[in-house]
Amino acid sequence: MMVRRLSNGEGATIVKNFYTAGELIDAAGRAGIDVEIGDTGRFFQFGLGEKR
Repeated sequence: MMVRRLSNGEGATIVKNFYTAGELIDAAGRAGIDVEIGDTGRFFQFGLGEKR
């Protein structure tokens, strides 16, 4: 859990999950989804998958 400060000064509690590409691929595979994971090089990951 983290607190993200909003532009009006208020705080919002958010949940952040940090997964490696391998963890995401494994989890998707267990769910019957073939997936490829990429990243933006800094903050974000993205994926494209297809159900088997």
